[in-house]
Amino acid sequence: MSSKGVNYLLSFIPGSTNPELLERTLTGRKDLVDNLEELVLDSIKSGNKHQRLIIGPRGSGKTHVLRVLHDRLNKRADLKDKLEIAYLIEEEYGVATFLDWIIRILRSFIRWSPEKASYLEGEIEKLKDTPPADREKIASHVLLNYFQGKTLLIIVENLDSIFNEKQGFGKEGQAKFRDLIQQNSSITIMASSQALFQDIESEDKPFHNFFKISHMRKLTLEEAMGFLKSIAEVDGNTDLSNFLENGDGKSRISAIYDLIGGNHRLLVTFYKFLKTDYIGKLSESFMKTVNDLIPFYQNMMDLLASQQQKIVQYLCQVREASTGKDIARNCFIDPNTLSKQMSNLVRLKYVEAYSGGRETYYELSEPLLRICYEVKENRGGPIKLFIDFLGNLYSFEEIKKKYMYSRKHPNIEPSLISSGSGQDILSLTEASTYYFPGKFEQFKILEIAKNNDLIIQSFEEELTTLFIHGSHQNISLYLKEVLELIGTYKCSDQFFKAVPQSLFEILVQHEKIDTQRFEFIQAILTEMFKENESMIMPLKFLDIGIRHLKKKERNVLFHFTKEERNTFKKFVLEKINPSPGK
Repeated sequence: MSSKGVNYLLSFIPGSTNPELLERTLTGRKDLVDNLEELVLDSIKSGNKHQRLIIGPRGSGKTHVLRVLHDRLNKRADLKDKLEIAYLIEEEYGVATFLDWIIRILRSFIRWSPEKASYLEGEIEKLKDTPPADREKIASHVLLNYFQGKTLLIIVENLDSIFNEKQGFGKEGQAKFRDLIQQNSSITIMASSQALFQDIESEDKPFHNFFKISHMRKLTLEEAMGFLKSIAEVDGNTDLSNFLENGDGKSRISAIYDLIGGNHRLLVTFYKFLKTDYIGKLSESFMKTVNDLIPFYQNMMDLLASQQQKIVQYLCQVREASTGKDIARNCFIDPNTLSKQMSNLVRLKYVEAYSGGRETYYELSEPLLRICYEVKENRGGPIKLFIDFLGNLYSFEEIKKKYMYSRKHPNIEPSLISSGSGQDILSLTEASTYYFPGKFEQFKILEIAKNNDLIIQSFEEELTTLFIHGSHQNISLYLKEVLELIGTYKCSDQFFKAVPQSLFEILVQHEKIDTQRFEFIQAILTEMFKENESMIMPLKFLDIGIRHLKKKERNVLFHFTKEERNTFKKFVLEKINPSPGK
């Protein structure tokens, strides 16, 4: 496979990409394409014409699916005398009338069947000299004659724009198109749209209940991994393909997945930067990806009305879920007007709504929309910190899998443990291979070991043990001495990768720790690491975690961004109350 096809895929133009590449990277979508293909074949054989509308957000792979469907059907020699395909381009601008629509269908035949171009071009030229009142009738006659005796498959994207009253041919054009379909039972349509729209939902519209709906789901994490790996294999990038199989690669993709989800287009964009520097700092690759995505999200904003743009911009700025009251006040919008606008933004999938008791909280559906805004406004610092923080969390998850990790409190000397508890919680007879806090002179074992994974695991075990059971004095002593030692033995990176996991672990075990101890841990960490940028995000999670789990503050989790809240749920709440089967 040449790099040309991959480059097309990387530039958001699936319709121009090598068909073999698209077929090989059809991760998580093959069943849908197979089903659509079967429906078209049944439409040809049985006369029962199937009409499908695929619903999915921008970048979810709709173009990919429809292009593969077209390629499969178009290359079948046994269908040449049975099927004509009108495959329209992704953005059919300027379809203002039903006549425009018929001409676009004719031009799609010209595009994909150049051997018939001269005949169709001649018919279109004749229309130019035809009296305006007769053009629609004659154009429809040309179309019907062209596929006479065959099934006509119309593949069209963004059907909502074509049906729209302002952007397309409106209700009048819809009525004429529906009449054409009813009078000629040889037409089947495979269409797509970003969301359900009124022109198919309203009972007074010609296409109400006409389509059967198929919703595009986002790729799972495993499918996203497979999708990136398939691109790397097609790209001939063996090193990257192998990297995606190891712990570091899996942890990076897991972190990125939490932000971009299973969106095909965003995964492809991330791959472009991952392939050039997959061993560099995760946040740097991600920020390059974000810069490349800014035009994509600017276009999303351009599609909104000015008042909706103002609301979305405000939600970008505040970095947390907001109530309708706060949005109305800060955007200077009448509450009644705001309610309608929020309903529209929820319907358009720009915003999600959550119940918080008597209040409804709103936040952006796609964190990347806010992130692109922050980067454009030169405020990309918070997201860089979060990306590296998230990468560290997933790195530790991979370490646990690699070493079949199960928590064992190391053999810490009794002098380091607070006395008077009356509980023999620690297994003091257990030996720890990498035994750090009890005897600082043995720290050299870590330096000699040269095993980053085991060093990180050891730090996490020791920190968690001391946070839960150590006296205030010995926690302070440990942290002061460790700061000196990690510099001497060049283990700073390993230590600060262990801290977030340790803080999450004590939140998971919060019932063993009283509120005062939590507040002490928070205070001493805040004081000791106030100059350390990498501790900003872990301390934020600790603060909100204490307020949620220990102080029972209502709706405090809405102070997280959406991606932060999801991380807290995954690494803390789901471990406190795991789902059945986990």
